[in-house]
Amino acid sequence: MEANIRSINRHLDSSISVDALEQFLMEEERQISRHRANQIAALELLDRAQVATADGSRSLSEWVTTRVDLGHETSNSLVRTMRRTGHRPELVVLPRDTGEAARCSGTWSRI
Repeated sequence: MEANIRSINRHLDSSISVDALEQFLMEEERQISRHRANQIAALELLDRAQVATADGSRSLSEWVTTRVDLGHETSNSLVRTMRRTGHRPELVVLPRDTGEAARCSGTWSRI
């Protein structure tokens, strides 16, 4: 975490070019997308295990909101995306840094 903060501060130096900052933002967005894809893959497994029902939640979105401490809108969006992409095997990719299958296509905001 501390190394990431140093990296951000180094990239935000005013002497860094606009292009370098743009590349930095694009890489950060790719990382966010990979994390979201991994979350969606985990949600598929949790949904199959019916954890929300077992814990007494009204829905998987509600369960995610309370258990993962995400905002309601973010939880709804993750669950909706998981359900929309679950039947599309062409969206399964192998993220470079984990080696595990996850659902991902482009950036998170475009799924």
